[in-house]
Amino acid sequence: MLSIKNFEIYSAQNIINPEEASLLIKKLKEKEKTTGLCCGKYDLLHPGHILHFNSAKKLCDYLFIAITSDRIIQNRGNLNRPVIPEQLRAYMISNIKSIDYVLIYDEETCENTIRKLKPNFYIKGPFCINENSDLINPERQAIKGVGGEIKYTLDEILSTTDIINYIKKNL
Repeated sequence: MLSIKNFEIYSAQNIINPEEASLLIKKLKEKEKTTGLCCGKYDLLHPGHILHFNSAKKLCDYLFIAITSDRIIQNRGNLNRPVIPEQLRAYMISNIKSIDYVLIYDEETCENTIRKLKPNFYIKGPFCINENSDLINPERQAIKGVGGEIKYTLDEILSTTDIINYIKKNL
């Protein structure tokens, strides 16, 4: 993982903790505002992420991005990932125009985060539309269980892993 000396300079007011996000979503819903949630690693931020966030924002009034913690990524067997530490990933994403709030979640899947935050919409990319897996199915059940719905963006798929593989092969 990239080594950073001073994490304090990488902060933003819209980076909040899960508890703050939960209270904020509750207040926004009371004001009849819709809330959307996207979860992911977002390591090596790239144009595919930006396109997805911009499309997700069109589906809700307030867009929350939950970033997978460094610990969880490494626990999944990705010992060389993330490349960018969680605080820097949160900082980069917090500065994207279409994003209202960013949080770091420390759960094995986003399922518990969905249950904790209770957004109106859980927003995934097009690669999940027909996916039937142990990862997405519990997330679908979690959003339904909190009275929300899953929505999908239809943008072109571009993955961080594909970018890393291209760099390894060609550079």
